[in-house]
Amino acid sequence: MKYLTLGLLLLNLFVFAWLQTQPEPFGDTARVSPLSGKQLVLLAEQPDTPALEPANERVAPRVTFVGVACYSLGPFVSEAGAREANETLAGLGLATQQREGTRRELTGYWVYIPPLLSRDEAREVTAMLKARGIKDFQIVSTGPKKNAISLGFFRSHDSAEQHYARISALGLNPVKEENYRENSGLWLDFSSPNRPPLPEAIVDALQQQYGGIAMHERNCS
Repeated sequence: MKYLTLGLLLLNLFVFAWLQTQPEPFGDTARVSPLSGKQLVLLAEQPDTPALEPANERVAPRVTFVGVACYSLGPFVSEAGAREANETLAGLGLATQQREGTRRELTGYWVYIPPLLSRDEAREVTAMLKARGIKDFQIVSTGPKKNAISLGFFRSHDSAEQHYARISALGLNPVKEENYRENSGLWLDFSSPNRPPLPEAIVDALQQQYGGIAMHERNCS
């Protein structure tokens, strides 16, 4: 009996030693070594915390999609300038159509007192303006508005309206007149669903390179 017990013990030791030399079997009972690094967290287990943007990442300009609108860019004085600008727009995925034409563009507002009967009468009005604190004026000496009193040219409608109201409050009857100019040259017509259709930096670069051009929204028909 003693020898039987000793034999079983030796057999168990042999089996144990042999098992230690064998590769671990694959299956449901396989052991998985712990991964190094941060602990994996399931999406459902994550806390409700807002996502943070990298500090050095630039925020893209806001673009609004409101349906296709049509635009004209120009005028370009040379064929080469229009072609280079066309290549720039093509790089942004915009197909253009070149045309030659003239556009009537609002440049600002002229505020003035209509022509008076004589230059002496115009001088009397300017003396009154000066006494009331109005210093920017000029008597028109030639042309169809001879003896009118120019009170300033304003690019902003609001600025022109404010000055017009100030002169009217003095008991005078000024006129606020829109001023236009004709721009002739080559134009690039294109359409885009984006508002704005071009990044501001692109428009600024084109205006610096081809002075005098502008982008205008136009009728798509």
